[in-house]
Amino acid sequence: AVGHNPAEAVHTLARVAQRADEEFDHRAWAVRLGEHAAAPSGTHESAITDAMTMASWRVANEIDARAIICITRSGATVRSIARFRPGARILGFSSDERTVRQLTMSWGATPILMPEQGSYEQMVMKAVVEARDLGHVQSGELVAVLAGFDAQSHATDVLRLVPVP
Repeated sequence: AVGHNPAEAVHTLARVAQRADEEFDHRAWAVRLGEHAAAPSGTHESAITDAMTMASWRVANEIDARAIICITRSGATVRSIARFRPGARILGFSSDERTVRQLTMSWGATPILMPEQGSYEQMVMKAVVEARDLGHVQSGELVAVLAGFDAQSHATDVLRLVPVP
């Protein structure tokens, strides 16, 4: 039993949580989650986002991607991919400071503030270069990029594999 020392209790709980996370079968969990997400429910937007994040998780595993870069306004893309517990680092780029603060609570996510500017292609390349410049990825690696650029649908509808320059 843990004594009455609060610091010791917190340390013990942190070790238990870390060990549980290390021993958990994240791959089986993601497969079950994908099967559940494939069942028709919710909106078209959520179905599209679920399918794209599942595809991103699978492709990131297949190519051993170092990172999954999410370009998001609301943070929904990051939260959706975080459910799969990918082995790749999750980088959440958003132009909304509130979203960036909220993403600090998403599993495995590193939130990064990035002003929204330019075309879709410019935003993707800016995020990839910023990820490299911050040391999250290296030149020559492949990264998966998830984004939603249709302002009307609010769905994550783009998945690209991009070599880091």
